[in-house]
Order: sequence, then structure tokens, then C-alpha cells
Amino acid sequence: MVKYNKVTLFALLSIFVFFLIILQSAPIPQENINAKAQDDYQFQTVKEHCFVYIEKDGSIHIEYEFEFIDILGTLDGVDIGMPNSFYTLDSANAVVYIDGDRVRHSILQSPYIPMGIAVEFSPRSRGSEIQVFFEADNPHMVYDDVKNTGYAGIRFRPTWFSNEYQSGKTEDLQVWVYLPEGLDDPSKVKYLEDHPYTSIDWDDNKERLVYHWDYGSKSPSLIESGECDVGVSFPDEYVEVHYRYRVWQGIYEGILIAGPGMFACCTVIFIFSLFGSIFYTKYRRRLDYFEPELSVKGAGPRIGLTAVEAAIVLEKPLNIVATMIIFGMEKKEAVKVFPEKPLRVVVIYKEKLSRDYELKFVEKAIEPTGFIDNEGLGNVLEELIDSVQSKIHGFDYAATKKYYKRIVELAWSEVEKSGTPEIAVSNASKNDEWLLLDPTYKHRFILLESRIWYPYSGPGGAAASPGPNPLVSWSQGFVKSTNMISKSVVHNLTSFTHDVVNTTNPLPSGGSGGGFSGGGCACACACACACAGGGR
Repeated sequence: MVKYNKVTLFALLSIFVFFLIILQSAPIPQENINAKAQDDYQFQTVKEHCFVYIEKDGSIHIEYEFEFIDILGTLDGVDIGMPNSFYTLDSANAVVYIDGDRVRHSILQSPYIPMGIAVEFSPRSRGSEIQVFFEADNPHMVYDDVKNTGYAGIRFRPTWFSNEYQSGKTEDLQVWVYLPEGLDDPSKVKYLEDHPYTSIDWDDNKERLVYHWDYGSKSPSLIESGECDVGVSFPDEYVEVHYRYRVWQGIYEGILIAGPGMFACCTVIFIFSLFGSIFYTKYRRRLDYFEPELSVKGAGPRIGLTAVEAAIVLEKPLNIVATMIIFGMEKKEAVKVFPEKPLRVVVIYKEKLSRDYELKFVEKAIEPTGFIDNEGLGNVLEELIDSVQSKIHGFDYAATKKYYKRIVELAWSEVEKSGTPEIAVSNASKNDEWLLLDPTYKHRFILLESRIWYPYSGPGGAAASPGPNPLVSWSQGFVKSTNMISKSVVHNLTSFTHDVVNTTNPLPSGGSGGGFSGGGCACACACACACAGGGR
């Protein structure tokens, strides 16, 4: 039997990589593939929202919400990349709307990408708005975190679409990751280095801790490069199954997805890491608005705060807090909002404003031209955080957060239990600021629209199609308006948030917080590109 030492194995692997690089560099007839793609399919991706649920069996459940505009009128399907080759086609389900009408579709193995699922439907006219809701299970996703003993987690890349087919950027890219059931302490969770989350929340309905990343507008190439990756790691006791990454799994999936060239690149990276590369993790603390000692356990919740102040207590993203202030002032008809880029807010009746943070917003955050002054906005939010900090001093912070989460759920419950669309619109208008505090409010409105219809019947009591639904027009206008403001009010949310929180809750000298690097989860998805993009 021939025995190979480490040096021989390294040499053989290097030769293998060399030939793969040569193979990839060889010219391949293209037959004008790009031109054909441009002729066949062209679409815009208006929205991509992804919800990832980490399950105890080491799998994840993935849900996507897509919105497309068909530019050529030939789009007949969507190909959704999956994180690894263990995904189950039988678990896939989808709902498709074209111009508001639910249409028939089929689900099959993607004909365009090797690790993906296709949702196919009949093409419609040019300019059609297409909504696709998709879900599927993907086993074998929770891996050991090699940087933190006793930890396991996931690294996930949202799917993207080839530049050959997609025109422009993915305008609204957001990812929510739901931690395993039973894990309710954020201090036990580490996140992917250089990919800080936007916010943390607790979903009362699903009883899970949820981390949210809002990447805004991103090009497919940036998503493909890993710039929009998300990841979390947590004590492995919260899952029953977790895996150790195997080299050959990465080799197989690397070749399967990207061909020899990308595989060669990943293999070189793996070799260097295998033979002694040292990764230094810059630990990051959570972006807490308040210092822990401000909370007095058992003192009861601080009640009587406004929705905007509750947003600070619940540590909502600062662009959402700013959106709530602007939306509230617009509702009072004190300002007029112009949906431009950059955002413009023109003061009309300042005397209609009574809240201290509203007056300061007008004075400090709005320039004479109506554009938002980011530095002034930062000062307004810092003062708002300090004000809320004073108001909750001496109360139980955990109880206060729970109290306002309950207020949010009660507001949603009142809307969801409405018997008619008119009542639903009335209740939603009354509670709109509280509804905004739910990070999944857009998704809940979509579900609500399909649930509340007119009680309508045809001649002789025969059943007929429901009439126009005022809830649909109201909720779509509300979502569009608030989404536009939240995306435009702050130029760079991550940098802006760090600047504000470093003022309101500065990091102690020499302190450090949690976080795991790209090496976390054993780089489980590094070579597999986490999600295979491309296709239609």
C-alpha cells in the first residue's frame, strides 16, 4: 500500500488546482449567450425579503418574498438558489401573483442553476408586476463554529439573479434570521464579522429571537461576492444536530455551482487556511441604546410612552425611528414629504407639532431646502435616546420592552380581527405607528389583504368574486410611503447607527463584545457560495 505524507498530499492537491485553473482559462465558444439572454428575459427586482428559520434538527426553513417588474414581457419563471445540495424539492411551495391576480405555477428542479428550484408560470405583458412567495426546507445547515468552542451556527447568502437577466440593482434586500426555539438571550449569540445586524427583536407569535439585516439596494454582483451574507452562532445545546464541515462537501458543491475556476480559487483559500492562516476577530458589542444598570428588575414597566419612544425602548433601527417621526408629522399635516432621492421634507405648519422630538427634528434635521441633515438627525436621535433613558430610569427595562411588544401585538390583533375592510382600514389608521414597530409589518399586511374581503354575493345570493378591497389600497400606500422614507432618510445606516450609539452608550475602554468571523461555522458556505444565483 502506498502511503502519502502531508507534503505529497499538498503537492498533489496543488497540481490538481493548477490543472483546474488551466481548464477554466481555456476559451469556450459562447454562441452569443449574453445577447440571447437579453433578448429572452429582462426584469427588475424591486424587493427580495428572506426569512430563515434555524431548526433544532440542523436544518433551516427558508421563505422568500420577491417583487419583479417584467421589462420584456417574457419572464416565465424564477430560479431560486439553495444554500447547499441537501435541499428537498418536495418541501418547496410557492404562491405567484401577476398584476395582483393569483396565477397557476409549477415547481421543479431549476433548468438554469445546478443547486436551485424553479417556480414557473405563463409570461404576461410587458411591465407586469410579479410577486412570488416561496418556501422550502434545507437540511444539513447548522455547522460547528470553529472559532468558538461549544458553538454552532449558519452562514447564509440570499439568492441573486444574473446580470444577464436582471436590470439594475435589487432595490430592497432584507434578511431575517430566526434563532432556534428556546434561545431568548441575545448575549449568547455571535454574528458574522463585518456583517453586523441592523436590529434584534423578539417575535411573540413564533416565540423566537430574530436578527434582521437591511442591506437596502444592492447589485447582484455584490450579493454574489458575499457582501450581503448573514450569519449567527450560538451555544450548540440549542440544536439537536450540528455538523462538522467536510472538505469534500465543499469540493463537490464548488464544482457543481461555479465550475473549476471558482473551485480552484476556493481550494487555494482552503489550503492556506489549513496550513496556518491566523484570523483575528474584532469582537463587536451589540448596539445597545441603553446601559444595563439603568434597568431595575421588579420595578414594573414604564407605561405612557409614545410609539416613537417605544421604538427606542425596543431598539428599533434608527431609520425606522426617523421614519416614524416623519410619518407622524405628515399625518398631522405639519409637513409634506416628497418621495425623491434624496428625501425632502418641507415644513408647512410647525404650530401643529407638540412633541419635543418633533420640534427638534424640524429645527435640527431639516435643511432650509427640505433635505435631511444627517448630522442634525443624529443629534435629534441622540437627544431622544437620552430622554427615553431618563423616562425609563428606575423601571424594569425587560418588563418595559415586554409591555410595548404587547401593545404592538394588541394593535395588530385589533386590525386582524376586523370584520370588514373598512373597519380594518379604520383600525390600522388609528394604530399605524404601533404597527410599524413590527419588523414584519409588510409581510403581515400581505397576509391580511388575502384574509379580509367584502361579504359580496351575486344575483339571487349566488357567490361572486369579491369587490374592490379598500384595505389593499390603504396598506399598499402605507407600506410604500414608509418604505420610501426608511430607505432614503439615512445615507449609511450602519455607520449612522454606530455614530449615534457610540455617543449614547460608548464602549468602555478596552472592552469588547461578541461576534464570529468568516471562519465561524467552519466557513461552511465559503466554497458553495451559500446560495447559487443566476437563472431567470
